[in-house]
Amino acid sequence: MYYGLHDPDNVFEVLSPQHQGQQGPPPGGDDSDQQDAAIDSDEQWQPYIECADVLTGHHTAWPVTKVLIDPKFELVWCGRVSGQVTSYKLGERGTSLQKYSSFRISNTAPVIDILSHNDGILCLAEDSLQFRMRGGAPLIVSNADKRSRLCAIGVSSSYRSNQAVVGLAHSQSLVVELGRGTVCSRFELERDPKTIKFAPNSELMYTMTVMGILSVRDPRIGFQQLNWIKAFDVTALSMDIVGNYLAVCGCSEWGTPVRPDRAIKIYDLRRMDANPLVVKCVDGPGFLKADPLTSSQMFVGYYDGHIELRDCPPTTTDQAGTGDGGVQDFTIAVVNLPNRLSAVTCMDVSPSGDVAMFGDNHGILHIWSATDSPTLNLNPIDPLLPHIKGTVGGSGSEAALLVDDPHMSFSDCPLINYDRPELLLSHPRVDDVFDVAKPLPQIDPALLASMQVSDFVGYVKNPRQRLRNQATFPPGWRKKWLSEAPDKEDSFNQTEEGPVVPLLHSEQRRRQIQGRYWSGYHQSHPSNVSGANSSSAPNTRPTSATARTRSQSGLVPPHLQKVTIQYSKFGIEDFDFGFYNQTRYGGLESHLPNSYCNALLQTLFFAEGYRELAMAHALTSCRSKDCVLCELGFLFCMLKDSKGRNCHAGNLLKVVAQRPEAHALGIIEPKIASTKTPYGTLVQTANRFFLERTAKELRDQQDLVERLFGFMITTATPCPCGAVKEMSVHRYAVELEDSEGSAGLASLLSGGVASVNRITKQVRSFCDQLKSSLQNSTVTRAWCSSCRKYQMITTSKRLAALPLAHFAVNCPIRQPAHSTAATTSNAASMKSGSRLSFNLSDTGGDGRSAVSPMAFNDHSFGSTSVKNELRMRHWLLPSIRIGIDDKGEVHVSPHNDNSSGSGETGGKSERQGEVRDKGRDDDRTQYGVEEGEIYDLHAVIVEIRVSPTLPARLVAYIRMPPRDGGENTSWYVFNDFLVQKIDQSEVFDFSPPWKRPAVIYFTRRGSPVIPAAIDATRETGERIDVNAVFNAPPVNKPKHLRPTDKVVPLSEEELRQLKPGYRCAIDAEFVKLASAEAEIHSDKSALPYQTEKIPILARLSVIRGMPGPLYGVPFIDDYIATRDPILDYVSDISGIHKGDLDPTTSSYELHQFKDTYRKLRHLISSGCTLIGHGLGNDFRTINIIAPPAQVLDTVKLYSSPTHSRLISLRFLTWSILHRNIQDGQHSSVEDAKATLELYDKYQSLADCGMLEDVLDDVYDKGHIFNWRPPSDDIGPAAAAPTPPVAPSST
Repeated sequence: MYYGLHDPDNVFEVLSPQHQGQQGPPPGGDDSDQQDAAIDSDEQWQPYIECADVLTGHHTAWPVTKVLIDPKFELVWCGRVSGQVTSYKLGERGTSLQKYSSFRISNTAPVIDILSHNDGILCLAEDSLQFRMRGGAPLIVSNADKRSRLCAIGVSSSYRSNQAVVGLAHSQSLVVELGRGTVCSRFELERDPKTIKFAPNSELMYTMTVMGILSVRDPRIGFQQLNWIKAFDVTALSMDIVGNYLAVCGCSEWGTPVRPDRAIKIYDLRRMDANPLVVKCVDGPGFLKADPLTSSQMFVGYYDGHIELRDCPPTTTDQAGTGDGGVQDFTIAVVNLPNRLSAVTCMDVSPSGDVAMFGDNHGILHIWSATDSPTLNLNPIDPLLPHIKGTVGGSGSEAALLVDDPHMSFSDCPLINYDRPELLLSHPRVDDVFDVAKPLPQIDPALLASMQVSDFVGYVKNPRQRLRNQATFPPGWRKKWLSEAPDKEDSFNQTEEGPVVPLLHSEQRRRQIQGRYWSGYHQSHPSNVSGANSSSAPNTRPTSATARTRSQSGLVPPHLQKVTIQYSKFGIEDFDFGFYNQTRYGGLESHLPNSYCNALLQTLFFAEGYRELAMAHALTSCRSKDCVLCELGFLFCMLKDSKGRNCHAGNLLKVVAQRPEAHALGIIEPKIASTKTPYGTLVQTANRFFLERTAKELRDQQDLVERLFGFMITTATPCPCGAVKEMSVHRYAVELEDSEGSAGLASLLSGGVASVNRITKQVRSFCDQLKSSLQNSTVTRAWCSSCRKYQMITTSKRLAALPLAHFAVNCPIRQPAHSTAATTSNAASMKSGSRLSFNLSDTGGDGRSAVSPMAFNDHSFGSTSVKNELRMRHWLLPSIRIGIDDKGEVHVSPHNDNSSGSGETGGKSERQGEVRDKGRDDDRTQYGVEEGEIYDLHAVIVEIRVSPTLPARLVAYIRMPPRDGGENTSWYVFNDFLVQKIDQSEVFDFSPPWKRPAVIYFTRRGSPVIPAAIDATRETGERIDVNAVFNAPPVNKPKHLRPTDKVVPLSEEELRQLKPGYRCAIDAEFVKLASAEAEIHSDKSALPYQTEKIPILARLSVIRGMPGPLYGVPFIDDYIATRDPILDYVSDISGIHKGDLDPTTSSYELHQFKDTYRKLRHLISSGCTLIGHGLGNDFRTINIIAPPAQVLDTVKLYSSPTHSRLISLRFLTWSILHRNIQDGQHSSVEDAKATLELYDKYQSLADCGMLEDVLDDVYDKGHIFNWRPPSDDIGPAAAAPTPPVAPSST
């Protein structure tokens, strides 16, 4: 509300920012009435008083163009038309300004913007950008030429705050590194940007141009434009971010003069659509400033001095106005301008809300204060000021630079004497001292004396006194370095200095060539580099005792911590995966979306029967495009052939993400994982999804999956009237009972003999929990349709039949409850996200210790008791016995014998089990479960939470069967691509608070279903129609078929020849897709953006390599159909053009990716030898693995041990075969033929002993021609010695 003058001194009473949004008296009446009404209406209102009007320059010809209240120090910054920037310290009661520093950034251009930074102040003019300390000392001074007019500047408070974005007038912007004063990058931006803002709650950048265009850009992807809106047709005036909204004002209509729109447009940052909310105003606003104390209001300034406080987003009153068609007045202040020709040019509000500053076109700063002792910041920090004495009047007080007389000359001011002359304003403060780079070493004066200068560049002969890029170490450095090296045994551990990471393959190869290969790994901290390992064994692993000691001490062992892939310019293949896996089992990479399923996929792979079922189905002619079981079979084939190499489940996870059931079940991993991401619950649901989905896709053999993993639960609901309803449900997992005493409570309510004392002291061992999960009763009041009235009905659930093969147990995972005894820090850590929460009953009904992983519901990380830790080490059992007696009762008991395979430490574990389960034999005899079945622990998927502030992760413990007829089994941990053999005691130890079970798998001993499933898959493999696989129909029928290389399908005779020894050459072409990702907002809306280019298969060609009339003729030349948006066709490399892969427009016969993949899978499974160039990269992109014995790669065949460079196919063909390829249109068939000829040539050269001489000649030519064949015809210089070709015996 606007309040009129209430005293003759022209002091205005306004609404304080601390009480924004309260209604005041209506306008009208005399001044005294308004004042009385303002005072009587609410005693809490505080007056906003215009304290002073300060002239900032020597005369009124220098208008104020920018005012900024420093958010860090108690300073006010003022920029003027003259290019001068001055800072002031606010005096007491806000009635004066004391000059602190002053400097000029331009002689010809006005100050455009001033921004605060932790290290100084950024000042911008049209021809200059300066970064200075607050005392005035320059850090960066950059002057722009006439062609590069500077327009706007912005700095993010969170994302790379040491970089500033500078907008230029000619559609370009610069990213300036403030620490070094260099330009990091450039990107295209709209012309004439006026304002650049970074949203405080996100990493997005919002810009507004002079022509009224708003745009949204993401700095994380090179400042790519995500969205843009034309907000105003003429020009934009002001923009600011208010919470989750963007407020802008400007002009939309031409006129004489151009007037601002009488409205403010409000855009939701979470959507940024073209339909904004509109706030109606009395006049056209020119300035917008977010309220620093709230996130829902803003100050609106007008050129005539009126100031309003409006809601953002607007209320109904703000949008509709008054009932008579007018607009409600929200004025809170009117700036006292000198005359009618004056206008407000800028405004700012202090972060504390106590002070507001307004600048006008007469060079005057108007100071407004809401308190008697105003401060600019909530935590005020006063800048360093010298003590001034001897001022006018001899009072000894500080001399204020407040100028009341606009005609006063500063030459009349007296000189200032200082008590400490060393503390001048130019004296550097301690806070302004910062580290700089180490100075360059001095050059030998003898070299400088012999240096020759040409065009300002000095030249001198290199004396080669030391190697390039190596510094000189002081004497004794080697002894000190060796003494600080880590211990060999713990070299793989996560130390305080940093994790051990392997050297890249390129670095290993470079060191091998240079003869100074020290070790296969390095550590992130320079003091942790040890060179004790050889190239043959580049890493060492910690012993089981070391890992167990770290686990007991509360530290997460290194093999359970997150492992990260390191990238280089050579791609992901340059990473040494073998450093993390020296076993014969393949690992899975973790850089893909939904890769949390890796632990589950490894568990399913080692489930006998299911693995063979999926692999057999994958080789059938299944035509379903998104068959999950086919992709599972392809993945299992890769894991089987990997022999310790890394794999990735990219194709499978992509198909899963396309299934609507996966989205309905909520198993899609969020883009950014947090502490609240329930990975334990996700993997339980994913297990159900995979089993249910694959059972449906088997169709005729659906019962096989149900018999392998499922079991029947019978639910009976008897009514007292005698009516009984029964229903059988097929389950794939047992939900482990979590609540204490639920079964006893049901028994009590149904008239049983249970007592409260017995309920509260139930045995909560694993067997008792499993029993209560397989058989329980609940009492509810429900409607009976037989007796037609409400009855207390007992619903009982019981296991109808024992599981035949595998069965899963889902451990309870829920948000932990707060304990009254928990400390504040523990409660805060428990709030950080979902994790396993366990309950514990101290003793059972028979006096035995009750052991349950629910023991930690009231404990946070590291706060479990020693008693609970000892119990949790023996909660899980290696073997259990499940039986059903004659009455249908389910009984579960431990089973201890040596036949379950206890591994290397089996004897010790069994002896502990005998002591722990003493008396169980009597229970088995009493319950009559001697005829029950024994189930051995097969796998455990555990959730690892290293810290309450980091997301959880999943690893799998899997028991491997004995090898070579042995008796002992062994346990392995699968942590993505880290695979390691472990001691079985680690599997059963759940005493650490960071380790919780999620899914437990048991396998029935002597199961009759597993051999039957294997036999069924063998029969399926015998019925596979290979001819139908290699002759799968295309997905389209083009009207005008484009002529391609002649493809001759494999005949029946050739199909029978597909066996070990059959050679064929292969080549593939790829295009690149854009990986579409989205930023999810609070209202569940998504803002999509593109991140990286992902290659996908576009064409696959396979030609015959066996001698005969069809030698070199292709039998596979498939173009792959895709409907995904292709970002880059790379036509100069792939030969694929726009529209070639679209089934609706392509002139080629297109095939499904799965059909082509299955053909290649059949060749590998048949034992065929594949010849190609760079097959490692091609196979990785296709997501397939072939045994090394079946791959002949000409990249490796034509590589020299004395050279690190790998030669391209084009250069090899030119230098070895004396012809050019890949000229103009590329063809994968041509490349495959060249590869086949290179292999034949390699055999001839190797047989004649000329291979090394030819390789040296090829490398010499490569250095001469820069590894590019000349464009002219092959001359004599390019010809390599041609040995006589030996006749082939195959």
